[in-house]
Amino acid sequence: MTISRTVRFAVPAAAALSMVLMSCGGGTTVPTATVTSVTVTAPAASIAVGETTQATATVVGTGTPAQTVTWSSNNDAVATVSDTGLITGVSAGTATITATSKVDTKQSGTFDVTVTAGNTGGGPFTPVKISFRPATAAVTTSPTTPLPAGYVANTGAAFDGTSGWVKETDLPAMTPLSLVNNTRDNLNRYGLNNAADQRFNTQINMQCGGCTVGSPEKQSAAFEYKVPNGKYNVTVGVGDLKNVDSVDVINVEGTQVVKFTPSTTAGNFKASAVVAVTVTDNFLTIDAKGGTNTKLNFLTIDAVQ
Repeated sequence: MTISRTVRFAVPAAAALSMVLMSCGGGTTVPTATVTSVTVTAPAASIAVGETTQATATVVGTGTPAQTVTWSSNNDAVATVSDTGLITGVSAGTATITATSKVDTKQSGTFDVTVTAGNTGGGPFTPVKISFRPATAAVTTSPTTPLPAGYVANTGAAFDGTSGWVKETDLPAMTPLSLVNNTRDNLNRYGLNNAADQRFNTQINMQCGGCTVGSPEKQSAAFEYKVPNGKYNVTVGVGDLKNVDSVDVINVEGTQVVKFTPSTTAGNFKASAVVAVTVTDNFLTIDAKGGTNTKLNFLTIDAVQ
């Protein structure tokens, strides 16, 4: 007599899943994700009180680990960090921002941020007023445009570590460039006078189209002025009483302030504008990228109150 029996074995769920995967994938198993490192980067390593910079974490490992991290600051009194990695300056000092992998909490990366007191509005800063014009010694005939009250003259001197002209093409590097041959006084040169506002009588050509070919002044230039990190109101004036061969473009801290095409129509040779900007690298930068033969007449810098 033959006896038939059915025998059942209990198979753990994990083993059953492994068996299914092996039978479906020809012996292929799914690797477990592991984390080997976490790196943290941010656009700015130095910010002023009240300013922010967005940090980014990159999780590296095998098996394509998830990029999810937990953010923390070792000094919330100096800088805080949000759940998305946004760093905010709180007070002057240095803080270490850490991103810890959620896949492997033993793996983390750090980023040191320096917070400066800077000028957060109402801070100690003496307003600056600059008139761009030829040096007095370079103008030997009359008439000449007087220096506007309260203004200082900029005669195109190359950058000296505190202020001056640099090669626009080298930005953000500050490569000194002399523009002394690019200054004009239209009252002295052509007898032209904007009596209503003589600040527009003088200029510096930031992209001189008529300068001697091959001279240093033929190159496009930018202006740098050292200030405490913080917020500023900046006023610029552009134009040329004599020629209308320009598209005057002025960018302040990367923000376009003016884009102006002069014409022979009465009064349409000049333009001015005011913009609020934030400085984070201790230098206010003014360039003419996007313009053609831009002429800058004057500049004022004042702290935001």
